[in-house]
Amino acid sequence: MLAEVDEVATVETWGVLEAYSRIPGTETLKVAARKDYSWASSVENAESYCKSASTIFWDHSCLYNQAFLNLYQRQILTPKTPLLESKELDSWHQKLMDTDMVRSPSPGWESSDQREGMVFVGRDRQNQPIVFVGIQGGQVENDHYPYYELIFREIEGSPGEWKIAAQRTFYIDIAGYEQLDLGYWIFVSVMWFGLLSPIPLLFYAPRLWRSFKGNS
Repeated sequence: MLAEVDEVATVETWGVLEAYSRIPGTETLKVAARKDYSWASSVENAESYCKSASTIFWDHSCLYNQAFLNLYQRQILTPKTPLLESKELDSWHQKLMDTDMVRSPSPGWESSDQREGMVFVGRDRQNQPIVFVGIQGGQVENDHYPYYELIFREIEGSPGEWKIAAQRTFYIDIAGYEQLDLGYWIFVSVMWFGLLSPIPLLFYAPRLWRSFKGNS
């Protein structure tokens, strides 16, 4: 999560966006607000996903939920905070698309060009407008997902005009974590077997000893 999120002092509006299909007859993704994303599920998902981020069972959905959890725990994002409409979310998604950050899918992965994320619009500690955008993309290669984060600030003297104050892009290799999980279970299985295997020997050892003494 970008450190600038800690500078957010108030959240005026926020929303969860999804872009899983294209506008008919175009190559443009249709961005909409996720209506199934209730406040309760947002809190539950953020706490669950981000808790697992510190374990071997890491969930890539934690990425944009980190900002949600930060603002929620600081009590500046509440159930009463108004939600952004689809049109507004589309506008912030388009600002991401206007950068050179977004990577197009490799040949054969065009159908995976999907996105989901969160947008928070508020003010910083100096009461200046600030916006956080965190969006995860679909696969650009096999099990290879991009994640984009941006902080926007309003251009001084130009209300409604925005500039990028901070940004970052990185990629998540989901397959790598799956392999790690498999290795983890193999390790646990070997250790468990190693710890339990002497128990039958300890149980039968006295009988074997008595039998040996009786035959000697």
